[in-house]
Amino acid sequence: MSIYNHFRPEERVLVERCFEWAEWAEERSQTTVTNFLDPREQKVLQSIINSHQGIKVNFFGGFDDAERKRAIITPEYLEVSQDDFHVTLLSILTPSKAKLKHRDVLGSLLGLGVKREKFGDILLNEGTCQLLVASEVAGFVDLHLHQVNKFEVRVESLPLEQLEASIEKWKVWNTTVSSLRLDVILSEILPLSRSKATPLIKSGKVKVNWKIVEQPSLTLEEGDILSIKGFGRFLFSKIDGTTKKQRYIVELGKKET
Repeated sequence: MSIYNHFRPEERVLVERCFEWAEWAEERSQTTVTNFLDPREQKVLQSIINSHQGIKVNFFGGFDDAERKRAIITPEYLEVSQDDFHVTLLSILTPSKAKLKHRDVLGSLLGLGVKREKFGDILLNEGTCQLLVASEVAGFVDLHLHQVNKFEVRVESLPLEQLEASIEKWKVWNTTVSSLRLDVILSEILPLSRSKATPLIKSGKVKVNWKIVEQPSLTLEEGDILSIKGFGRFLFSKIDGTTKKQRYIVELGKKET
């Protein structure tokens, strides 16, 4: 059986890249620092590293509970420190203490021509906006980011010790489902009938792990994040077994705003 059968077809490029990093560490004792990875990408990389001998992977995104993290793949004997991840904390300041929105901040950053993979978590708190970035683009962002939405902003670099982490709150519940298909889980989450959930998927309004998915038959896995336009963000947390009627017992969560 091909190793690719263990992963989703759309993850093939990622899987190939992860194998390349693993082989560099295993055969050449080479260290690799990745761009920021989302939780699903981290899981894929960890799985592949676990299949190799004598190498390891560490993750860091600026703080312990960061969602997006950089990875370092090294031979097992090498010690890794936070400085090795090259993560920089930036503060985005507005003269009027305007309340910035996540999508506006991200849109302005992408508008600079920098890839999403160079940015980690965007932390929005009362009156503050902080951003984790790959250190190699921090100076560029500092120099060129002058506006978010209609607000003029300025950027300054801060030590990681001054990070103000946002605490994500999830409303969690358990239920049973007949299948792990996306359309089945979606109809349970919202809740809607499958006939109404399916058009949401096919019209591109559903993201799984930050990527638009238009296949209702996609099988979800533990840890998958679902973003549904107009409904919010949800977590397919875990599978707790099956019932006597062969239904899956699952834990789901909704991000509270």
